[in-house]
Amino acid sequence: MILTFLLDFGVIVTYLIILGDVSSEVVREIAYNYFDLNDSRREWVDDAWNLRRATISSICVVVIFPLCLFRDISKLERFAMISVGASASVVLVCLIAAIFQDNCPAGPSSCPDDSKPWFTLVGDNPAAAFGIIAFTFISNDSSFFLFSTLDRPSIKRWSRVTRDSLLTALALCLLTAIPGYISFREKVDEDLLNNYSKDDKKILVVRVLFVFSMALSYPIGFFLFRDIINEL
Repeated sequence: MILTFLLDFGVIVTYLIILGDVSSEVVREIAYNYFDLNDSRREWVDDAWNLRRATISSICVVVIFPLCLFRDISKLERFAMISVGASASVVLVCLIAAIFQDNCPAGPSSCPDDSKPWFTLVGDNPAAAFGIIAFTFISNDSSFFLFSTLDRPSIKRWSRVTRDSLLTALALCLLTAIPGYISFREKVDEDLLNNYSKDDKKILVVRVLFVFSMALSYPIGFFLFRDIINEL
């Protein structure tokens, strides 16, 4: 129980960290591109710490907190579908950008080095990469909660749900990772969206969708954490 508590606590904290990274960048881009900022507001937007706190707090109050008040996790299924749809849209736009854009959308510094091999079987830090992928696909702690939300719970139906879910997640992951790596190779960033120009409006839309998807995914992890706290 204690180990599960630590795992789920780490999950919800990680979600907030990622949410803060992406959302603060989105707010900064929107503020610079679509608003006429005076010196004091520009200084506030440039303050990464204050902007990060403000964006995380706003998303938590407006989106995350109301969804965390549901008593039954099954109430989140519609929001989970919206989250999956937003994630699929992110993958689709990234795939289109990888196919039709050049390999240097963010300037010369983002261009891959053609003198280096375009593919290496093992990168510089395979342990970290494997850890991130393994962490992403770990959902054993939520299995019982999700099983109880099935219309007619059975082993056969649960097997189908888990198989289809994992295959969908794997497909979305590969459709993002492979074209992204082929496009930027050794210059690919941990966050693929950082490889694209900040002035690209469709990438800004993708960032907004990604923030929306993350915010809608957070309550599921919180439900598990809340149940563990109740048991302890």
